[in-house]
Amino acid sequence: MYPGKEARRRTAWYRLASLLRRRSLPLPGWEVRGRATRDDGVPAVHARLSLIDAEGRRVSSHVADRSGAFRLRAPARGRYLLVAGCAGYLPDALPVVAAAPLTTAHVRLVASSSIRGTVREEGVATPVARAVVVLIDALGAVLRCAVTGDQGGYAFTGLEAGTYSLAVDHRHRRPVVRPVRVTPHSCSVTDITVGQRLVTVAGVVRDRDGGPVAGARVTLADDSGLWLSTHTDADGRYRFTALPAGEYTLGAGPGPGGTRRLLLDDDRRGADLVVGPDSPAAPGR
Repeated sequence: MYPGKEARRRTAWYRLASLLRRRSLPLPGWEVRGRATRDDGVPAVHARLSLIDAEGRRVSSHVADRSGAFRLRAPARGRYLLVAGCAGYLPDALPVVAAAPLTTAHVRLVASSSIRGTVREEGVATPVARAVVVLIDALGAVLRCAVTGDQGGYAFTGLEAGTYSLAVDHRHRRPVVRPVRVTPHSCSVTDITVGQRLVTVAGVVRDRDGGPVAGARVTLADDSGLWLSTHTDADGRYRFTALPAGEYTLGAGPGPGGTRRLLLDDDRRGADLVVGPDSPAAPGR
């Protein structure tokens, strides 16, 4: 019984492939050939191109030469995804169909843009380290996040031209949002100023016997006219947050209460108060 036509063809192909491998010649297949250029028409030298099959596997890759030319070999007929990338340019991808021994394709890479800058403190221009910078597109989608270094610097690279927003957050400062416009082939330097350091003051209000006072009214004021108030919880605790650094007057009631001057310059300050007849302010923690 003689083998079928397809079996004979497959056997011949394997024999030919074995012969070509021994002689270091290219295997038979379907070739995808073309040229990679930049958006200004200059050859995209050293661009890397890859063929991806329908299963998501890379079946061939090649680096473009000085003229931008590339040659890729598809192992079989069918549809492939041609992916191209080069340093300083946005990646590109296009479908190609290997239906003939030679298929041509042209890849055009667009130069990317970037945003970089420094986050500084308002008034003193001190760099703010460990601030979170969020890149947001025109539709409000969060694209990337970065954390500033010791010198307050951040950077977002590989961007398309367009309008973005930068949101900056730091646990000791109020968040800020700044718009930024990115033009093609450019680096937009955007320095962001955040407000002064925010601090917290917290403590316990006690009576003259040392017991906590629930529901006591605690006030906090400064010389600029800022006036805040809160009430203690069941354990006599109170807390004021997100305060600008500076000098404040802290008081508690009802009845005769302790009043004290506070200098808030640390991240967190503890200050207990005593209410009742002849009640001095308790020392801060």
